[in-house]
Amino acid sequence: RWRTLASDSLLWKSLVFSVAKSAKLEIVRDALRQMTELRYVKFHWRTDISELVEELCTNCLRLVGIDLICCGFIEPGFVRRIAHSFPDLEELGMGKCWSVPSQCLDDVALLTNLTHLNLSHSSLSPEQFTTVSLRCKKIISLNVDYVRGLPEENIIRFVALRRNTLQSLSVFGELLSDNIFQHLQCCVRLKLLHVSTCRRFTDKCFTSINQLKSLRSLTLRKSVNFSSKSLYNFYFHSDIVKSLTHLYISAKRSVNSEDVSVWSDVNSSIDSNFVNQHCTCILTKQGFEVVNMQY
Repeated sequence: RWRTLASDSLLWKSLVFSVAKSAKLEIVRDALRQMTELRYVKFHWRTDISELVEELCTNCLRLVGIDLICCGFIEPGFVRRIAHSFPDLEELGMGKCWSVPSQCLDDVALLTNLTHLNLSHSSLSPEQFTTVSLRCKKIISLNVDYVRGLPEENIIRFVALRRNTLQSLSVFGELLSDNIFQHLQCCVRLKLLHVSTCRRFTDKCFTSINQLKSLRSLTLRKSVNFSSKSLYNFYFHSDIVKSLTHLYISAKRSVNSEDVSVWSDVNSSIDSNFVNQHCTCILTKQGFEVVNMQY
């Protein structure tokens, strides 16, 4: 029965072969040898990537997507090997992988047909990012969340090259300001925006966010400068919020009197007892919530 499924071309054109860390290497290798029509594969928490990639490159020649999730002991030649065997690869993920060699990050630029790229939590440098941005022009989904040190101008140049195609962007916003939103508002197909650190963003950014007509998912974490009045107006008076399927804006800060006066009418649990207490303030599709950090 398995041999029939493994060789079913229609099946593996649609499904993803997902391999957990508990799966024995020999069993996975044997499966890959039979799955000649495999197109997408995911490896979770694996440290035997070299052996698995060798099987992919030998047997799964139609592969267009490889996603490594929290994997380790990746060899320096991994991406170059992938680029040689799968020059038409469209999706590459190395999100949360540990100790990714710099050579691998250099070689990502060899995959010029990439449409989806996830390098979250990596040591990608500004120079490597720029090279990928210029050479991998087909990228429509980028995740560089918790990649530290990427200057705002580098992100802006990446966005500017993809105003008509970019669909998803996840970044670590330690160096980003409101200026990035003036460029994002020109992205006519952007559906997902995720920024993990928004300490430099101000209320001004909501003017540009309101122009993102295609947006469906918005996450702005660790935002300390947004006023409750602006959040209230955004939540109740923006057409964008009505179109969102996911909304998450958070801040860890001291609650002030404005928070209480603005939100108490719509959330009875927010009262003067919160004032001057350090809390997590969260705005979601369900409304505004204050969580006391002392509990």
